[in-house]
Amino acid sequence: MNKDVDLTICIPAYNNNESLERALNSIKDQSIASKINIYISDDCSPTPIDIKRLERFKKHFNSFKIIRQHINLGVLSNAEWLFKNIKTDFYTFLQHDDVIADVNFYK
Repeated sequence: MNKDVDLTICIPAYNNNESLERALNSIKDQSIASKINIYISDDCSPTPIDIKRLERFKKHFNSFKIIRQHINLGVLSNAEWLFKNIKTDFYTFLQHDDVIADVNFYK
């Protein structure tokens, strides 16, 4: 990956603090973590994402944002909302309960 290129990882989320934390831990271990932008959209979970608990991840990434939707958009519309807010040329989606095992996966 070019040194000047950033990657946005979009994570549509719903009711998942523990699995989301595991996913973020696997992303922070990526060899290009400092070039990664994380955008998380909480789809109006009954138990909202614990933003304070996840703030510690900010230091690992180029950008780290958590947005809470005011109404439940549903899986596809939540992902679409994230897609419409991407500001980088390169992006991907990761489900809130996924874990990336290879530290060079995004490289």
